Amino acid sequence: MDTAFLIAAALSSMAAVAMLAVLIVRSRSRSDPELESRLREELRQARKDAAESAASLRTELAGLLAASASSASSAIGEIGKAQAEKIESLRASTDALVANARRDAESGRQLIEARMKALEEANGRQMEEIRKVVEEKLNASLETGFARSFASVRESLEAVQKGLGEMQVMAAGVGDIKKVLTNVKARGTWGEMQIGALLEEALAPEQYSRNVKVRRDSDAMVEYAVKLPGRGEGADSCVWLPIDSKFPTEDYQRLMEALDAGDQVAAEAHSAGLARKIEASAREIQEKYVSPPETTDFAIMFLPTEGLYAEVLRRPGTVERLQNSYRILVAGPVTLLAMLTSLRLGFRTLAIEKRSSEAWKVLAGVKHEFEKFEDALDRASKHLATAKNSLDTTSRRSRVLVRRLRSVESLEGSFEEPGASRLSSPDDDDLIEEEPSEGEDEATPAP
Repeated sequence: MDTAFLIAAALSSMAAVAMLAVLIVRSRSRSDPELESRLREELRQARKDAAESAASLRTELAGLLAASASSASSAIGEIGKAQAEKIESLRASTDALVANARRDAESGRQLIEARMKALEEANGRQMEEIRKVVEEKLNASLETGFARSFASVRESLEAVQKGLGEMQVMAAGVGDIKKVLTNVKARGTWGEMQIGALLEEALAPEQYSRNVKVRRDSDAMVEYAVKLPGRGEGADSCVWLPIDSKFPTEDYQRLMEALDAGDQVAAEAHSAGLARKIEASAREIQEKYVSPPETTDFAIMFLPTEGLYAEVLRRPGTVERLQNSYRILVAGPVTLLAMLTSLRLGFRTLAIEKRSSEAWKVLAGVKHEFEKFEDALDRASKHLATAKNSLDTTSRRSRVLVRRLRSVESLEGSFEEPGASRLSSPDDDDLIEEEPSEGEDEATPAP
């Protein structure tokens, strides 16, 4: 390292001298040509000397590097030898430690085995004692438990037998329902029964009819029809609102099975098939039963289950297409009951409007009769006044007669008195003559 530093210093000095010479030559080149030539000569000599110095320095540096490499190689060899000796010593120490560890492990294993054997023997004795105690208690509890279990099992078997009987009854009922649902005619009958029950609940018997022939040019009869009032006044001027039930069980059942299986592709396909079946039913109802003015310009298609009705509502645009294209309203059980309830309120309002004119006629007759009653009441009042006057006159005459009768009773004591032959006094005669009045004359009948 020192030699390299010296070489670098020498080269730097030579470079500095060369640069100084160059600067001097440039500054004096115009005034002193001789000096320039001498400087150039000296510069060439300096370059030569520098080259020789560099060559000698390279030679010396090569020798130094060779010596350094030799010393380093010997040092590395000594270090490797020392490391090998240390590794060998470490290996011997490790072998000794491993041997000691093996001996300790073997002794520990033997000690653990002895202790485990003693522990197993002790555990075996304790487990035997525990087994005996458990067997005794288990036998006692099992006997009691078995007795209770047998009683419970017997009761359960009786309940199961009873339940099986009920299940058989239910199975028979389910079979009947299945027959109803699989038979087209039975399904139609079931839908008709539901419509009939809803109509019976919401409307009066005279407000609807069953199996109605609503078209003059066809013999087709709709299951039920609501009788709406027409423009005329007669009983035959009504307008029919057709109600027909449809129940595509197969399509709906396939849709439910696909949904239960989680098959969305099949469910969508069956849902589309169900929508097509409903649309075909709506077209059939429209062609067979909608015939204005005998019927309304729309009809109601009844779906017997709320699940089927909800599936039709779930299909986008299905209900609107049925209403706009075929004039068909789709209704489930709840929806149909709401429609019929609205119709019942409309019937009630219409009946009130029709009866209002009759009420006015009755009130006019009552007014006329009341006027007659008022005249009769006036005449009765006059007759009562006449009768009152007659009663007053009769009362006065009765009082006069009473006084005269009293005077007759006193005749026996007055025979001996002078002038006792008079039965009445002049005042009484005058009173009787003055008492008749106008009312008395009116009350006296003509001869």
